[in-house]
Amino acid sequence: MNSLLGWVATAVSTGAGSYGDLVKKRMSLGITVWDSVAITNFFGFFYLLFTCILTNSFPLQYNYNMVVQILITSIFKIVSQACFYMSVNLAPLSTSIPYLSWNSLFLLVTGYFYLDEVPSYLGVVGCILILIGAYIKQIDSKTKELNKENYYRFNLLGKNFKLSGGFFMIIVSLIWTYTTTKEKHIMLHLNLTPSFLLLVQRIFISFPLMFMRYLLSKKQFTEAFVQNFKSFSYLSFIENISTGLHFKAMELLYVSYVTAAKRAGTIIMSTFLGYQYLQEKLTNKCLISNLAMAIGIVFIVLGK
Repeated sequence: MNSLLGWVATAVSTGAGSYGDLVKKRMSLGITVWDSVAITNFFGFFYLLFTCILTNSFPLQYNYNMVVQILITSIFKIVSQACFYMSVNLAPLSTSIPYLSWNSLFLLVTGYFYLDEVPSYLGVVGCILILIGAYIKQIDSKTKELNKENYYRFNLLGKNFKLSGGFFMIIVSLIWTYTTTKEKHIMLHLNLTPSFLLLVQRIFISFPLMFMRYLLSKKQFTEAFVQNFKSFSYLSFIENISTGLHFKAMELLYVSYVTAAKRAGTIIMSTFLGYQYLQEKLTNKCLISNLAMAIGIVFIVLGK
């Protein structure tokens, strides 16, 4: 029964997350990365506060260790969220999101050593199939040619450099490997609910960033907040559903399984959402990679 609930939570989380990625892509132009991260987490704080009050999710005891561990994950999440926004701003969803599939392979290792999770052979094969499917999409030069990708350019020590959206998404994948493992460890060993953990993270992320942005660029930050009030509140609502259910699924299933299935589902859905709403192009390799990842999801579910 727990497994079924875990997979249902994963499926709903995937759908909400994919739609949230589409909203982020549409909102990424004209708004700074740091404003996006700060304001989205600010709205998330109020949604989660209401959820915690409604479900009585506050812990009976608070301690220094709990606060420090959540603070550390929050700092890493600031970087990962900023990199995510930069990636979807530079590259189409169909070519940037697939890089997140590496996250599931990394979690097979960290989950085994850090959380004592021993995946089945079918589960490992499923994760590998998802990675292969994502790799096919990453090397599909025709897709990259059809869906033009921009680069982040900068000068360092007199030399010009450029970074792609995929580069930033790989950073996201590496950071998520650490934070996902750490978050499950915190929930298990400190007996915290997903809602409360997310609530505290939103506090550590949103309020310092909003204060910093207000001091550095009051006009720009205020305009972004006021003009996109409805969009940010809507995006935050979707993200809270996706992240909250993802955390709940991690309580019930192996973290590598949940993450692999969600990443694959997100990649598949982002391909079709990008085609439907963002005029991104599809190729035969794109469809083959989606099929490989879909089979991988089936293997993971059967492997549990």
